[in-house]
Amino acid sequence: MKENDVNFPQLYELACWPDDLRNTGLTLFGGWHYSDLPFFDGISPSEAKYQPHPKYNATYIIQETISLLKNPNSGMLYKSLMLRFFIHIVGDMHQPLHMTTRLTREHKEGDRGGNLFKLKGRARNLHALWDQAMEMLPKVKRPLDQDGVNAVAQYAGEITRQYTRQKLAQELR
Repeated sequence: MKENDVNFPQLYELACWPDDLRNTGLTLFGGWHYSDLPFFDGISPSEAKYQPHPKYNATYIIQETISLLKNPNSGMLYKSLMLRFFIHIVGDMHQPLHMTTRLTREHKEGDRGGNLFKLKGRARNLHALWDQAMEMLPKVKRPLDQDGVNAVAQYAGEITRQYTRQKLAQELR
C-alpha cells in the first residue's frame, strides 16, 4: 500500500474506525475506549459504590499496543489493527470524560463518563457534548460517505485558514 494509493485510509478514517466497528454491534472492544477513574463530588469513597473498571481499559491497551508495536516479532496485520485502536484511544483519552466517572449522591456508581449527565439539545448528555466538540463539529454519518468526507475536509480547511502556523507561532511566543 502506498501513500498516494486511492485506497490508502486517511488518518481521520483510521481514528474513527474503532467507533465504526462498535456501531456495527461488535462490542468486544467497548471497554478499550475509556478508563473511568473516580472523581468523588460531594460523596466520600466509603459512601460510593464505585467498582474499578476492568483491566482491559484505555490505559492498559495503550501500554500493550506500545509493547506490541516495538516487538519485531509481532505480525503486520496485528500491528495495523492495534495501531488503529491506538490512534483512536489516544484521541479518546484527550476527551476528559473518557478518563473519569463522577460519583455523587445521585450517581453513587458513577455517571459513566458523563453519559448519565443528561442534557437537552443535539447532545443528549455531557459526554456526547464533549464528543461533538461542544456542537462545533459538523454532523456526519459514520462510516464516512463522500458527503461526510467533504464536510470534514471543509471544516478542517476552515480551521487551518483561521489558525495558521504563523498565527499559532506568534501566540506561543
